[in-house]
Amino acid sequence: MFNNLPPYMSDVARFAYETGHRSSEIRKLCWSHLEPDAIRVPGSITKNGEECQIVLTEEVEDILSRRKSDRRPGCDLIFHHDGAPIVDYRKCWRSACVCLGLGAYYCRACRDAECNYTFKLDASKKCSACGKSWSENPKYVGKIFHDFRRSAAHESWKSGSSVEDCMKITGHKTSSMFKRYADLFSDEEQRAQQRAVQNRRREWKKAQAANVVTMPTRTAVQ
Repeated sequence: MFNNLPPYMSDVARFAYETGHRSSEIRKLCWSHLEPDAIRVPGSITKNGEECQIVLTEEVEDILSRRKSDRRPGCDLIFHHDGAPIVDYRKCWRSACVCLGLGAYYCRACRDAECNYTFKLDASKKCSACGKSWSENPKYVGKIFHDFRRSAAHESWKSGSSVEDCMKITGHKTSSMFKRYADLFSDEEQRAQQRAVQNRRREWKKAQAANVVTMPTRTAVQ
């Protein structure tokens, strides 16, 4: 993915994946925010208005090293496009995703009874079903940049860190919100959990039928 983006966006994407921060915050980071071992992000550019820190890991330092080689006079932004702020990156992002099969453009006019987009556009962004061309405003369906933040949250927890520690990185205020956001369990894991619950229920019912009083052992909520 990173190599399919233009140079000015590839490091933004890498930074988002490594840190889990929002693109709106990353694109406003300045060299003046940099400290010896962290980036101190002011509340003025964060979504919740609270200051936070981004520790300088090996991966982050590699990104900053590349950014230093592209510093421009009069520009304090760490991530920029030829010395100017990065404003709208959606076009290059979507093009990269379509190229990699992670997204597609659809005809806005062709939908099924449930309003789902049904026909992908060809290379010229024309619909083979209705013949309309959508070169200016096609419907994009696929991966979004914000998925990097979700990946960082998911992988941080799956690697063994506690939800509380992960929340210090992502900035979520409640564990319930973090769990929904990070999509902690795969389909297979969710099914295994359901089987375990149903198995415990089955054994409990058998004990009740045999007039055996049991005290269930509950596992702690992760």
